[in-house]
Formats: sequence, C-alpha cells, structure tokens
Amino acid sequence: MKILGLRFKNISSLRGEWDICFDAPPLSDTGLFAITGPNGSGKSSLLDAITLGLYGETARLRHPERDITSWLEDESYAEVTFQVAEKVYRSRWWARQGPNGLLGPEMSLSLVNGTEELLEDRLLRVCTRLSELTGLDFKRFCRSVLLAQGEFAAFLNALENERSEILEMILGEEVAQDLAQELYQRTAAARERLLHLKELAASYPPVDRERRRQLEQQQSERRGELEDLEREIGDLEEKKRRLQTLERLSQELRQAQENLSAAEAQDLAAQQALQHMEALQGSEPLVEAVRRLMALEEARHGLQSRVDDLRRKGGRAAARTRGSAKPLGRNPVGFGRRKATVRGQASPFGRGRQ
Repeated sequence: MKILGLRFKNISSLRGEWDICFDAPPLSDTGLFAITGPNGSGKSSLLDAITLGLYGETARLRHPERDITSWLEDESYAEVTFQVAEKVYRSRWWARQGPNGLLGPEMSLSLVNGTEELLEDRLLRVCTRLSELTGLDFKRFCRSVLLAQGEFAAFLNALENERSEILEMILGEEVAQDLAQELYQRTAAARERLLHLKELAASYPPVDRERRRQLEQQQSERRGELEDLEREIGDLEEKKRRLQTLERLSQELRQAQENLSAAEAQDLAAQQALQHMEALQGSEPLVEAVRRLMALEEARHGLQSRVDDLRRKGGRAAARTRGSAKPLGRNPVGFGRRKATVRGQASPFGRGRQ
C-alpha cells in the first residue's frame, strides 16, 4: 500500500480545503520528509485526515464525526488516494451538521483507472473491502503505517505473529520471504560457528591449577621486584642530582679560591707599595696609594665571605650525599685538601699589620 494523495476540509484545527500530493514534486523528490511545527499547528490533524479517509476512525477521537469538524464550520471530509500493487483506489469519508443534527458519516471506495468506478458506498463495507485490499485493518494500520504520537510502542508490544503478519503485508510476501531466508541462513551460520568454537575449546588441555598458582605467584614476585627497581631508580636519580649540585659547588669553590689567591697577591703588592710610600713620607702619591689599598682590602673581605659561604654549602651537600649513598672511595672533588689549603694560608694583610 502506498498513499499517493490526501484531500480534506475542516479537519480539527485545519480549516478550509487542503490538497497534498505525495506523488508529485516537491514531496515525490525528497524520498523522506518530516511533518513539523509547534503545538496546535495541525500535525496530528493530517494523520487524523488519513485514517478518516481510509477507515472513518482516528487514533485520538472515539466519535470523530462529532468532534473532528472545526466548531466554526458545519462540513468536513477526508479523501485518500492510494495504490495497491498496480491499481489505484480512492477512499472518502464525509460528515456535516444539518438543521436537525448530524448528517452522516458516509464513506465510499472507488477504483481509479482514468475513470472512477464506485466499489462500495457503505461505511462498514468500505472498511471491510479496504482491509481485504491492503491486508490492514484500522488497528494494524495504526500499529504499522501510521504510528501516531506515543503509539510506536504498540507495534513493538504486539504479539509476534501479529508483527510478522503486519511486516509481511507492508513489505510484501516476496520481501518477507527473502528476509526470513536470510535470517535463517545467518542463524545457521552462527550455530555452526558456535559449534566450532566449542570443539576448539574442548581440544585444549584442562588448566593445571597448581601450575596456574605458581605462575600467579611468580607474577606477583616479579611485580614486587619491578616496584623495588623503580624505587631504586628514583633513589639513584636523587643521588645523581645531589652529586651534580656538589660538583657545581666545588667548581664555584675552586673559582672563589683562585679569585682569593689573586686578591691576596694584589694585597701583598699593595702592602709592599704602602711600605715604600711610608718611606717616602710627604710625597703626593701617598694619598692615592692609601685609597687603592682600602679598596683592595674591601675586595678581599668580599671574596673571603664568598669562600666561606661556598664551604658551608659544599659541606651540607656532602653530608646529604653521604647520608643517602654508599660511602665513596675518595673524598668528593677534593674538598678536604682544598679546605686545608685555604685555612693554612696566612693573610698578607695580617702579617703586614703585625
């Protein structure tokens, strides 16, 4: 069954006459289209017009002949043109309010082949004949073709034989048989696959529980060893960072010692120059020499403070390294020897002042 056209007048909220051709552009070119709009715009009224034209009933109203007509109008009709196989039919429903009350409803069913041939003109006969032609009565039509708002579950909840019959009537006997054959083949293939998997599983030896327990224990032990190695790697990385810090401090200490030696040499030269100037009392360059000597003395004090600070930092870094690492075979980067050398040097300033 294929609906080709719909004509109606004064159905619910849709006043006036309407004509919709599903077999003509633009609807025939879209293939799939949707009926959309806000509440009260007439979407459900279109579905009501279809079921009225075919079966004289609606999914929403128990007495459509009294409630379907717009309250401002006194006449309604719905006419559906549809195709079954190669033949085209037209079904019509009509009702109106007369001076003495309701007139109708009335229905007619015609065969359309260039000319219109009346087949039935009584409501019950029209519904019976239409069910014979399409294989769908009003109930099945609403569960399959129409599926009005909230009624999709009706098709899903129908009995299995009802669903099968409905699908066969909608799709056609040939298509339904093809689907049934394909379903049978897929089911047979799935069963064969399942049987093969069961045979394959049976071919494997049974699981040795003791062997499985041993493997699980070994896995647990290896996991523990891996965790220990990761912790050891973390400790080694920390020791590496501390050794790098110690090496950097050692380099800074060596540079400071070299700067201190250079400053002490300059200090000694300045002391000698001062002694020579004192022997030449009253000469003009004496004042400038004193100023230079004071500047050298301040530079020496600054370098000595830097050396002391580096010694403290190097001592703390060495202590942390000795606390977290294994004892080293030799004194790291010669701290002790350098320290002794620095302490053993006598300041020329001190000798000069004595």
